[in-house]
Amino acid sequence: MKKFISLLLCLVCMFSLTGCFSDLLSLFETGDMEPEDVVTKMQVHLDDTNTMKDQITIKIEYDEEFYNYVVTFWSKDMGDISVAAVRLAYKNRNIEGASTVINTWETLTESTKEMSKNIEAGIRKLDKDGIVVVNLVNADNHEDILISASGGEILENILDLY
Repeated sequence: MKKFISLLLCLVCMFSLTGCFSDLLSLFETGDMEPEDVVTKMQVHLDDTNTMKDQITIKIEYDEEFYNYVVTFWSKDMGDISVAAVRLAYKNRNIEGASTVINTWETLTESTKEMSKNIEAGIRKLDKDGIVVVNLVNADNHEDILISASGGEILENILDLY
């Protein structure tokens, strides 16, 4: 449980780095780049600011169907078992340690909201119409979205399902 909580706290700390767009923004102030160029530049920036590359993977893509950028990230330690632990703690709040897991998850949710605002602000300097969706996914199943945010608003959160 301690390892899991430490991982969640590390994720929260990593998100604070995504707000550091000053170097990127000073280089690219055009606001009319093609999506594939934006993806390339943002992927490099996100990789450069990711201080936990051995633990967290970040991938950015452009969704042509919805005309938005999708930033997907996951931790190799945030697989089915860890996700089940978060869900179990939320469903059974009276068990020992549940409140710590829930509070840490809520902090992670707030950090994801901030991350979505910061990345969108950076992308808007490159693509003035850019919309960003940030998804934290299950490492074992990337279709399992744990937290999703856009423009600082939560779109999906596994805790909202209960």
